Amino acid sequence: MPEAVLKLYENQVDQKKPLSLEDANNLFHITCAQFNKVYVCLDALDELKDLRGLLKCLHDGPSLIQILLTARPYVQETVQEYFKGEHSITIKAHESDIQLFIENEIGGPNDIEPKAMDERLRMDILEKVVDSAKGIFLLPILQICAVLQATTLRDREEALKELPLNLGEAFTGTMTRIQQQPVALSERAAKIIAWIHLAERPLTIDELLCSLAIQDSDTCFSPRVIDQETSTVRLVHYSFQQHLLQQNEIFNLKKAQWHSKIACTCLTFLKFPPFMAGEVTEQSHTTVTILSYAATQWGHHLRRSEELQGAALEFGKEYLLANCTNHSVSLRLLYEVMYQSYWAQPDDVLPAHIATFFGLRKIMLHLSSKWLNLDMEDVHGRTPLSWAAEYGHEAVVKMLIEKLAAVDSVDRDGRTPLSWAVENGREAVVKMLIEKGAAVDSVDTNGQTPLS
Repeated sequence: MPEAVLKLYENQVDQKKPLSLEDANNLFHITCAQFNKVYVCLDALDELKDLRGLLKCLHDGPSLIQILLTARPYVQETVQEYFKGEHSITIKAHESDIQLFIENEIGGPNDIEPKAMDERLRMDILEKVVDSAKGIFLLPILQICAVLQATTLRDREEALKELPLNLGEAFTGTMTRIQQQPVALSERAAKIIAWIHLAERPLTIDELLCSLAIQDSDTCFSPRVIDQETSTVRLVHYSFQQHLLQQNEIFNLKKAQWHSKIACTCLTFLKFPPFMAGEVTEQSHTTVTILSYAATQWGHHLRRSEELQGAALEFGKEYLLANCTNHSVSLRLLYEVMYQSYWAQPDDVLPAHIATFFGLRKIMLHLSSKWLNLDMEDVHGRTPLSWAAEYGHEAVVKMLIEKLAAVDSVDRDGRTPLSWAVENGREAVVKMLIEKGAAVDSVDTNGQTPLS
């Protein structure tokens, strides 16, 4: 293993931050230099957010590499912008493969009533499912599942008549069947799907299990220790994730309502006595299920549901006002994210800084009624407006400006809210600050102006 790779790995672990594309590209070049020929295989390219960034890195990479990419057809045009004339193969499910799969499913473990089948129905299933597949294997899987969930010949014939003709219809049908399960099972399934889909980052199995065990009315909890490293959970197929992204509701609840529920779960967990009293140490937080996620992500879920009146908003207010005086372990975990470092006694960070970091407008309105000074500084000399500007929280920036917060406040590095907004590409906030008279020629300690 090249020494540079090991050094960067150790650095990333120490700083607890993910590898950037730039760093990954540097490591790629360092590693390639060790070999005469390099083969790169990348699966599911269509699931990548920064597709063009990765393709550019590969295109500009060493000439000795051979690349194999797999993706859904719609990204082919983008790939060919970087790799013109490269050979491509369209992979489709053959009818014989689909037919064999269906024949194995009929009477198999997923057939809940094998006796509800005759030869005519079997032939009808084979004909209709194979004809509608159009080379996509996932669709027949969902279609045959819809048929075999029925328990009588007549119901299966009806299910075949109403067979979903595309993935969207198939996913909708699957979610409908989930809702038709006993209440306890359907509610648990809905909660699992909502958490996985709406989570700010991939959840570990233990985090997910812990989230399912917490009720908003809970007042105590025994933190469970993870005995081994666990993998993350995700929806089994990317197409389902894309389907959910296009929906306004998940199991008849608007996404904002689910975000509110998730925020409540996180804040309920953080209110448990062991975390409020500091009985759980920073060194052991990785062994306590959901603590890290709840401490660093609750505000994002609350922001996405803040317009709803409910327990989550009140929980958020209570948590900030109580924990900023207690220096709880959960708050110190949040500071690691905010400041990219650890603060043993973060006396100079107030609820307003956290509220603006998350972009919580209603909580900030509540806090502004308690503190007259909207330009209070944190440990780095940053004001609430500086935090809101960095993360592009337009509603919070607008509210602070209207309440006469200083648009040209300067932190210990000489940086203003405008410089933070510019660096992070927050165009709407940049425009708002300039319109309110923010100085475009202020110079920070590195000799940089906001627009340089």
